[in-house]
Amino acid sequence: MLVGALFFFITSLASTISPHRAARFALDTLSYTLTVIPDGVVVEAVFRGEADGTTLLALPSQWASQRELWRDVRELASLSPDTRIEAGRSDAERILHHAAGALVRLSYRLPRDTTALSHNTYF
Repeated sequence: MLVGALFFFITSLASTISPHRAARFALDTLSYTLTVIPDGVVVEAVFRGEADGTTLLALPSQWASQRELWRDVRELASLSPDTRIEAGRSDAERILHHAAGALVRLSYRLPRDTTALSHNTYF
């Protein structure tokens, strides 16, 4: 269950970085490191930013009966020294500013959902 939920979240995030090049990112330059911590999971993602130096990051909004999944992304931060994150047009969007075509490295935390009735999940 955890692996499936994380895989969906990660592939959703990957496919929204650049819709016209999502397959290339997923196969060539998108990588993740997951670290399980007592209260959730820390995710580090590395991918190549857009050639113009601005990348739109659209956070996942729904999966199955769950809505507004972007609310679970905590402590989103750039680990790349020259990458800046700003708010997008909606709560589910972020705009990344970086050097043209640079590798972008982000980190975020997904908290453990302690309200689940029969098991612990990460959403």
